[in-house]
Amino acid sequence: MAGIGGNLGTSDALINITYTNIQGSSVTGPRIAGSFTSVQNMYRVAPHVTRNIKNLGLTLEYEMTSADWGTGNFNMEDGLHDDTNTATNHRFLLMMMYFF
Repeated sequence: MAGIGGNLGTSDALINITYTNIQGSSVTGPRIAGSFTSVQNMYRVAPHVTRNIKNLGLTLEYEMTSADWGTGNFNMEDGLHDDTNTATNHRFLLMMMYFF
């Protein structure tokens, strides 16, 4: 399995507006919504190998997920952050299944 996603920004400048957030506070800035609004890029690679021996199944999987999230100033012209930080996660999974 492999996947990639990213924030490509916008060709139109964002507009500063004043609105009330969920907590009831008045906020001035761009009104953006969605999951991972500060993530610039994200990708995941998860290959696995499965071996079946009679009633026994063995699976070995490695997963690497990496995300670049925006830090610093938010650019109102293109909807992207000036700088990014990267976080990478590695996971190994060994699974054994018995079929009866």
